[in-house]
Amino acid sequence: MGAAALVLLACGWLYVSGLQDANARLKANLATQIEARQIAERNTKALSEQLEIERQRAEKTNHIKETINASPGGSVPADIRAALDGLRNR
Repeated sequence: MGAAALVLLACGWLYVSGLQDANARLKANLATQIEARQIAERNTKALSEQLEIERQRAEKTNHIKETINASPGGSVPADIRAALDGLRNR
């Protein structure tokens, strides 16, 4: 009976050890997933900010084009010309 108890004890220890290993792997996997989600959220925010900057730039460019097209005789005011040149050089 003593040997059977030792075998059961050893099996129980192996079972618990296996559960602990599986738990550790699950925790590591969860940490990796959380980190990946945080990176994705930061990237999404950065892309949204860049998209807003590009939208504002396009809006300014369209305003300048409309102003140029509305100018009598095609003359472009100096401040508009400077702004247009600044946009071209970006």
